[in-house]
Amino acid sequence: MGIGRRRVIFSSVALAAALTTASMAWATLLSPTVVVGGVGNQLSPAATPGATYIAYAASRPGPPNLLDIYVKPAGLPRFKVNATGRGFAGGIDGNTLVYQHIVNGQSNINSFDLVAQTVSAPAGVNTTAWEWNPTLSGNWLLFGRENPNVNPVSDHVLLHNTSTQATLLLDQQVGTPDKILTPGQVNGDFVTWDRFTPAKATGTVVRYQISSATRMTLPLPIGKIQYASSTDAAGDIFYVRSGQGCGKAVVIREDIPGSSDVALAAMPAGYDIFRTYAVDEGGGGITLYFDRFNCATGNGGDVYKLTLP
Repeated sequence: MGIGRRRVIFSSVALAAALTTASMAWATLLSPTVVVGGVGNQLSPAATPGATYIAYAASRPGPPNLLDIYVKPAGLPRFKVNATGRGFAGGIDGNTLVYQHIVNGQSNINSFDLVAQTVSAPAGVNTTAWEWNPTLSGNWLLFGRENPNVNPVSDHVLLHNTSTQATLLLDQQVGTPDKILTPGQVNGDFVTWDRFTPAKATGTVVRYQISSATRMTLPLPIGKIQYASSTDAAGDIFYVRSGQGCGKAVVIREDIPGSSDVALAAMPAGYDIFRTYAVDEGGGGITLYFDRFNCATGNGGDVYKLTLP
């Protein structure tokens, strides 16, 4: 996950010291494995195949919404990415991490070379608006942009080609009823994002195919919300379905368009998820990373994974 300028989740949930996973009882269909845990909160995971690199945001001591970006190479200590400000990990492709960087009330997108450990800004992306929640696949950079000078705030989901510098508007919200648009993941030929209408407390997931310029919206069961979407390179959609309200019957699901929609893992009551992130491992295998937190206390912000054959 990243954070949009008007996202309310951090103000409504006090992120503090994490609960130990030993006190948790997972109601599982598949068995989640802890990837990054411990004191504090670990959120917004991204990774490479084989977990050669795992990126995430980790809380500092003190106020709950101050998070730094870290990368953990396999077999080596983690290192911090942002020298200033705060931020959230975005996505990794090859040796490039894209992330949200917030400094002095301004949010932009940066690229980080995982080998050289150097920072750059992707051309044609950052503005005086609020850019956030990027992911990367080949030449495609998916991200969100919010314009706080419009009432209600306008949300945009944008797909930028880093080779041609062309930017495609995938979705936008201007005017009423207000909708919050959250970028999900770009992976190969596919993109996902979430649409949420606060006034109705409803929302679902959209998948877009780049080559055909076609989109599909996941059907929304009555009384449910669908969010935290990601996709693999085959176009399968991973997402969270819950009841209306934080931590209400939260289930990670996989939708295989034209085939089936299946439950993968269920969270304990009162726990919810910010983000999922799909990594293609080759041979059809997928590792699905996600973060989960305690709705009542904000504790327990750890990173988990599901291994899908």
